[in-house]
Amino acid sequence: MLQLRYLPVYRTPRDKVTCVLRCVRSLVSTLALTDGSPPAADDLTPTLVLVIIKVNPPSLLSTIELVNALGGSALSGEALYWWTQFCAAVAYIKTMDYPAAAPAPPAPPSSSDS
Repeated sequence: MLQLRYLPVYRTPRDKVTCVLRCVRSLVSTLALTDGSPPAADDLTPTLVLVIIKVNPPSLLSTIELVNALGGSALSGEALYWWTQFCAAVAYIKTMDYPAAAPAPPAPPSSSDS
């Protein structure tokens, strides 16, 4: 799953998609260890969202735009399916509501304040 961290290193759209495919295949294999059966999309999508958030790949949005503009039409079959799932996970992350940071609790009064 850490393959996503190296996404900007790859130059061509095809190589970037291959990097995403390796990540997703690794994720599917890991999830299949739980009960031996391949995970359903309902299992994979939230896990993929979590992995993308945790890894926080550099230049992620630029990468998606590059692949969609220059290589998206050449995708088919499994590559197209997983690329679509990956883009959907990123789109979901972009719409998430993040809670505001909680204010720090007030400092206890010091003994010199008396």
